[in-house]
Amino acid sequence: MTESQSVLIIGAGTMGHGIAVCFIDAGWRAILVDPAATTLARARTSITSVLDLFCRIDDSSNSRRDEALDRLSTTTEMPDHLPDFIIETVPEELDLKRQVFRDIESRAASDAVICSNTSALSISSLAENLKHPERFLGTHFWNPPYILPCVEVVPGHHTLQSAVDRTVDVLFQVGRRPVAVKHDLPGFVGNRLQHAMQREAMAIVESGAVSPEELDDIVRNSFGLRSAIAGPFERADLGGIDVTTRVQEYLLPFLEDSKAPSRLLTDRVHRGDLGAKTGRGFFDWDEDKVRQRVETRDEILLRIVELLRTAEVNP
Repeated sequence: MTESQSVLIIGAGTMGHGIAVCFIDAGWRAILVDPAATTLARARTSITSVLDLFCRIDDSSNSRRDEALDRLSTTTEMPDHLPDFIIETVPEELDLKRQVFRDIESRAASDAVICSNTSALSISSLAENLKHPERFLGTHFWNPPYILPCVEVVPGHHTLQSAVDRTVDVLFQVGRRPVAVKHDLPGFVGNRLQHAMQREAMAIVESGAVSPEELDDIVRNSFGLRSAIAGPFERADLGGIDVTTRVQEYLLPFLEDSKAPSRLLTDRVHRGDLGAKTGRGFFDWDEDKVRQRVETRDEILLRIVELLRTAEVNP
């Protein structure tokens, strides 16, 4: 195992430990850093559960899990000597992330690539005050990162193409499907699409047309299901660009265009009803329900991804 096959992941929460799975299952060594020992302990338990799922789905022996876990190191302290590929996954707070990047830059080799898993913050803004912004970029994984293949690779204003190319190569090595976005834009690509739909979903529920449960049911059993096979542009071609044009001419004036979050969101935030992590959001949750839902989600998604790979529906 060479130094180039090691990754440092900073932050052991949902995304951090999930990204670690991608690397250790692909044969890389991963150093997972988090200041909270309890978070690291939970991360190792979660990683083990995911690897167990992999073994169960592909009917492989437990050696796959055990060998992957042998490649994982966890620590509450930033190492003095860092690998030359680094991914940050700390909470979405601009000042916190900048502080982490300054610390990394003071320790990392001059040719190390430094990535942020931010889902929305400007890469160029995050790179402000770095001495070497040319080797800094975004790698936006999707949750759960150990199953969903896409990673948006997003350059800042000063990112070198060589850093983008190297990152894309690494991600291919660990079984991801990276897409190199041509320039930095708020929310990148996937989250802009996701939140455009989310805004419309909130407006429809606020209008009283359907409940949250019914809206989710419509998405899961219609275009959401089809989207695993055909994206918006292929769907337009298959359905007819003239048809899409006529629908948009009629429908677009009726769509939500608010510049502020829906009251369905802000009212719940003010009440402290933040979703699964507080036990209540749009639905009620307890620990068993969350665990069962995540396990079911992961198994279904993994089977879908494996089916798509086998069928080679991706161009």
